[in-house]
Amino acid sequence: MAKFLKVRMKVSIAGKLPDGITEFGYQPGQVVLVDREWGETLILVGHAERTEKDEAITETAALGNNDYLEHDPRLLQRLNGVVPL
Repeated sequence: MAKFLKVRMKVSIAGKLPDGITEFGYQPGQVVLVDREWGETLILVGHAERTEKDEAITETAALGNNDYLEHDPRLLQRLNGVVPL
């Protein structure tokens, strides 16, 4: 059985993952890859729904990694406090 589960968020949710260290923030409609047990809990309480295996992940959890940032100048501007028009 896979260790992770891909889900689509139904609600806005933020906090720390069950490990107590990693912070997260998800928005409605965002497709994320989460720990299977926690994903099943999110589905059970109605905060998320299952997605197809081939659905693209829209998670942006790696915002601190410059490898991702250098490819999106709008994101760089937002992180630096400038809102693009």
